[in-house]
Amino acid sequence: MKKVLTIIFSGAMLFANAQNFVCGTTEKTQEAIKADPSILDVEKALNDFTAQYALQPHKSAAGRDCPIIIPIVFHILHNFGPENISDAQVIDQVRILNDDYNKRNADTADVVAAFKNIIGDIGVEFRLAHLDPKGNPTNGIIRHAVMQAYSGNDNAKVDPWPRDKYLNVWVCSSMEDGVAGYAYLPATVAGYITDKDGIMILHNYIGSIGTSKPYNSRALTHEVGHYLNLPHVWGGSNQPGVACGDDGVNDTPITKGSNLSCNLNMNECEIGTIENVQNYMDYSYCSKMFTEGQKTRMLATLNSTISSRRNLWDCANLTLTGTNDPYDIDDPASKPIAAFGTTTLYTCVGNPVKFIDASYNGFREPSERLWEFGDDADIQNSTDSVVSVSYFTPGWKIVKLSVGNGYGSTTSVDSFAVYVSEGNVFHTAPFYENFEGSDAFDQWTSINYGGTPSYFKPTNVAARSGNHCYMVNNYKLTRESDVEEIVSPAMDLSGLTNMTFSFYYSLASADQFYSDKSVDSIKIYASINCGANWLFLRGIGGHKIVNGGYTLANYVPTAGFYWQKETFTMSGNIKKPNVLFKIQYKSSNLSNNFYIDDINIGGVDVTGINETVFNNGVLKVFPNPSNGNTSLMFTSEVSEDATIEIFDVSGKLVSTVYKGNINAGENRFDFDKSTFPSTGVYFVKVKTASQVFGAKAIITE
Repeated sequence: MKKVLTIIFSGAMLFANAQNFVCGTTEKTQEAIKADPSILDVEKALNDFTAQYALQPHKSAAGRDCPIIIPIVFHILHNFGPENISDAQVIDQVRILNDDYNKRNADTADVVAAFKNIIGDIGVEFRLAHLDPKGNPTNGIIRHAVMQAYSGNDNAKVDPWPRDKYLNVWVCSSMEDGVAGYAYLPATVAGYITDKDGIMILHNYIGSIGTSKPYNSRALTHEVGHYLNLPHVWGGSNQPGVACGDDGVNDTPITKGSNLSCNLNMNECEIGTIENVQNYMDYSYCSKMFTEGQKTRMLATLNSTISSRRNLWDCANLTLTGTNDPYDIDDPASKPIAAFGTTTLYTCVGNPVKFIDASYNGFREPSERLWEFGDDADIQNSTDSVVSVSYFTPGWKIVKLSVGNGYGSTTSVDSFAVYVSEGNVFHTAPFYENFEGSDAFDQWTSINYGGTPSYFKPTNVAARSGNHCYMVNNYKLTRESDVEEIVSPAMDLSGLTNMTFSFYYSLASADQFYSDKSVDSIKIYASINCGANWLFLRGIGGHKIVNGGYTLANYVPTAGFYWQKETFTMSGNIKKPNVLFKIQYKSSNLSNNFYIDDINIGGVDVTGINETVFNNGVLKVFPNPSNGNTSLMFTSEVSEDATIEIFDVSGKLVSTVYKGNINAGENRFDFDKSTFPSTGVYFVKVKTASQVFGAKAIITE
């Protein structure tokens, strides 16, 4: 067959959704080449090397110093769900790889006569690494509890092991656009995106057991083919069934490719020539073989230094990765690494929380396990893998898990394993929060998934009104799909008539192309059972919410026009006496800082309240909350006349409690129960000709 070889696309994707068989290779390739045009030169060099390699005699497996063994590590990205697949499912996948790449798969018997004599035995073995990059024993299956499990793209390729020593395979829960997996060809990752080298694939396309099925089990065989420089059989186009194409391999016929069909007599491109529908690099779902030509192309790649493929099976590297002989996949001599998580990070006193042992690194169950939940838990210790625990007191809980086997033991301690709330109602809606009261931040709970360095925290560097707000410190810290949350204090919405919810936010990006790629989002949820279930209320996302624009500096909104107001109507289903709200922010890969302020539940009139800002002093109300017997203290820079006013939560003036002179320095005023007409939230404002002080007072029974 005539070789037609111009630009072979450098990325490849296999699609999970049979109804939407559209590949993302073209876009990924164009982005890579646009960023680094030298990819084309590397691609030509590898193709030239491959052509020369095909003309030379080569040693048989018996004549090589070392067999071609590729050390492989699986990174399981999960959120404690079914995507956290078993070791057995991974081992089953390694078995399938080794069968397919050594012509041991029994279904080669079903290959049609036209191709039976050219089935390629690649002679490559894949072994789970038994030594990690630091030389520690491992089973080659690493588990990462990260929200990137749901994005499944290059930015989800967390903690890659050195690509010159290991083939990295990341296994995820979901991917974009119906994609089931993708891999880069060697030329694309030779210099520009070396840390993205490897394979990303869905958990239900790993192996033939567990969450997968036999008909999905050849997906990784396909992706490893791309990793070893095989294009799709139809060549550089991205969609099968569109046009006849050439993959540059001399014994694979020109073909359009199949899209889930398996017509063994397909001959749409060359009269009298049957197309190789059963090839692993097609989408036919009846794939059973590589050809001899594809074998030569892959072996050439493994003998090339481009993207470090040759070093993978170097004798010294097999020793460094623990994949040299003698090798026993069932005995990596590794101790388990303790890890655990929960189904929720927020609950109430008395409500059960499920703790899940997610330890890894040792095959099978650990022979030793001990949970320690603390003295205020109904179950203080357990040896079970999954435990439901209730707590009797509020606050963040410290949980400890120790696991071991015959090779050793490890312990994991989480000081913020779960937040337990009292569940008491703090406020009666309507409710307004501008984070200016001394206790405002104490009533909101910041939830940080995965212990990432970016999280919701109080700040005084910016505010839409006043001097304070909440922010997520994304600057130089964020990863795509990091999820951060704040949970409100409980409030009574049973008598609320105005069901509007509004807030102001400000967000910038450190990516000048954010308008094309931003996945930032803000979502609002409500719970009527103390966080056991959350009802989605509102979500906004994409590049349109990046209202602060593009900046490489540490973003701070310095003017009012940098703040965007978002308003929506809440569901009537949450007009209940005890309601929590959760604000969730998800970042892009290069998000800059995110700020939120002035949360208004129930349409509070803030005309009077928003004048209450801190300019040159600090006002404190104590005790707070109180029964009405409370004190007001602030420091003034000058002696001047002042007015002290109290507003209710709707912004209505309740009373003017003082008109007169205040001192330069510290001032204190004491109030009794008669100052406040009823329980609830009030705003105290001290106003002079030169300054305004404000604070929130909470009055309880």
